[in-house]
Amino acid sequence: MENTADKKRFQILNEKFGNQQLLKLYDSKTKEYVGILPETGGMLYSMELLIGNKLIPVLDYYQSESELKKDLATSFKGSNLFPFPNRIDSGKYEFEGNKYQLFVNFPQENNAIHGLIFDKPFEVIETKNSDVAASAKLRYSSKGNFQGYPFRFELDVDFIFEENKGLTVSTTFANSDNKTIPVADGWHPYFQLQSKVDELLFSFPSEKTYEVNDRLIPSGKSIDYKLFNSQKQVKDTTYDTCFGLNEKEGTALITIYDPALQGGVSIWQETGKDKFNYLQIYTPPTRKTIAIEPMTCIPNSLNNKVGLISLLPGKKINVNWGISKMVK
Repeated sequence: MENTADKKRFQILNEKFGNQQLLKLYDSKTKEYVGILPETGGMLYSMELLIGNKLIPVLDYYQSESELKKDLATSFKGSNLFPFPNRIDSGKYEFEGNKYQLFVNFPQENNAIHGLIFDKPFEVIETKNSDVAASAKLRYSSKGNFQGYPFRFELDVDFIFEENKGLTVSTTFANSDNKTIPVADGWHPYFQLQSKVDELLFSFPSEKTYEVNDRLIPSGKSIDYKLFNSQKQVKDTTYDTCFGLNEKEGTALITIYDPALQGGVSIWQETGKDKFNYLQIYTPPTRKTIAIEPMTCIPNSLNNKVGLISLLPGKKINVNWGISKMVK
């Protein structure tokens, strides 16, 4: 490992993942770390936390660069989903009187999915470390040349790994165009512990869920849903589902507890005006992982406008979410 820091407790490590940079925020005392791939969409690549007396990889990750290249566009592990998390029906939408056609990257559903920057290279703007934290700021600037999204924007992502607090992911998106642009944000981490998903205890503070059609596009109807408002075993529950959260609480807390480890993780997301007021949950068929996706909108937001942000020229918005060890 190449260590770009001094002997402070928290360090910045530069490693290689195939031919690209793997940036690690590393706690030399606990051996815990957060891994980031700047060149692949500023991806939240990996994370190991000390749960009990064991270092546990709490995020599912690509085992090799070849696996990443093969599977990224179908699994989106750890990806930033700006400027539209989840699906856009047929890749078509209208904004301020103009019609647009996005690239349909999920042809099996005839949908555009998960934004435009998940495979784009970010620049590492700044890294910091101390005895209590390590952080890295990444940036991506768009010149407005995406098919179906001809808008200029700048996206900054700060990863902050702190003692006793865990990881904070702070995203700031700015309109660098001369016109209003439609934006939304989301992330796609897959969580794993020691046991299969069915055996985990799970909770999230939903108020409702959104009915979808066979292409997972919302129908316009919502249904009250509070099944996991208190912690209970996942069992055979299956999701590829968006939930609405209580915006007034300020923070929504999702917990995943593994009885075999006697510990787990908490995922938190900001709620409120233009914040992460929605949560997408996905249970892959393997039942080894569960995707917990904070989103500022529901699927198909460029059309239904639910959670869509109309960002004025020169304006910016900041949204935050994070991961920490669960305290039961």
